[in-house]
Amino acid sequence: MEGNTDSHQISTCRYPCNWELSAARASSLIRYLLSNTAELSPERIIALAYGKTKQVALNDSEQNWRKNRRGEIVSLNPVIDS
Repeated sequence: MEGNTDSHQISTCRYPCNWELSAARASSLIRYLLSNTAELSPERIIALAYGKTKQVALNDSEQNWRKNRRGEIVSLNPVIDS
């Protein structure tokens, strides 16, 4: 799972920086999938935090900021253990 943010710097008590926010996004995806999908093995899942480094859109509008604030599921091996 990959977590991403837009380019706006964040600094809150919960998320001191964009890296921590993107890590939380990736972790929450993992938590959701593991609690809702019995076929997934926790040993085969990792979380990656990219912060603002993997933008998919320019940060020039609210619509594009939303595109960059995302979590992504990346499958390196689509085989699910049975």
